[in-house]
Amino acid sequence: LHTSLQKGGTNTTALFDALDQMQQYDAAALSRKLKLNKKRLGDQKKYLETVLLNALQNFHRHDNAIGIYSDLSICQILADKEMYALALQRVVPLKAQAAKQHQYALLADICKLHASLIYNTNPELNKNESAHKKAIAEATQALKLSQLQFDFELLTTEVKFFHTQQVVGNLKSNKQLQSMFKNPLLKTPYKNPHFECLRLETLALLHNNILDFKTAAVCFKKYMALYTKHPGAVKSNEFSYFVDVNNLIQMLIRSKQFAEVNKWLTQIA
Repeated sequence: LHTSLQKGGTNTTALFDALDQMQQYDAAALSRKLKLNKKRLGDQKKYLETVLLNALQNFHRHDNAIGIYSDLSICQILADKEMYALALQRVVPLKAQAAKQHQYALLADICKLHASLIYNTNPELNKNESAHKKAIAEATQALKLSQLQFDFELLTTEVKFFHTQQVVGNLKSNKQLQSMFKNPLLKTPYKNPHFECLRLETLALLHNNILDFKTAAVCFKKYMALYTKHPGAVKSNEFSYFVDVNNLIQMLIRSKQFAEVNKWLTQIA
């Protein structure tokens, strides 16, 4: 960030420092301090915003999908410039990165570009025909996974909203709960650890909503075991892990499984 601000010049650095020192934003005071009129101050603020956003993008590019989006954009620019071979070299590693992060919509775009690049490096296809068909098949599969992921996001959002509203539902009388429990997404275990984690987490919350804490704890223990075995199954970090452990402990306490509580407390102590 410091390097980015330095590149922006003294005005950019001075504006950042002045804003950082302000308890409450005061445009008039800022103009007087920096000796800038309203228009120049507005221009400097826009430029500072761009500098900060670029710095954040660079900082986070290795942590999430931001870096993949950025690299895919470069590949697309190379393809637009008809530099197909160079774009092809860069696009192939992106598929593995997107799949690892479960960015299936992004993976579909990468596979489609990959297929296009394979064709454009040799329009006659010939030896590349099988590689082209494989890339198309990968794009199709990624689109299916993307749709499944989207459907899960809608369901889990609905379940979590129901949960955060602290609505205790009776399964027999609550049609909304019945509908969520009957959702086809929750019926069959998935071989893909990512989707199975989503299924188990959602089921745990649902059972928690009807005060079936024992079943909720069973589902959540399976969820914890699965993503401990497959660390990449969910977007996770140290903080989210402790949040998950806390949720599990709450379910265990409510279902009076105190021996299990001690076991998990020992693990995080």
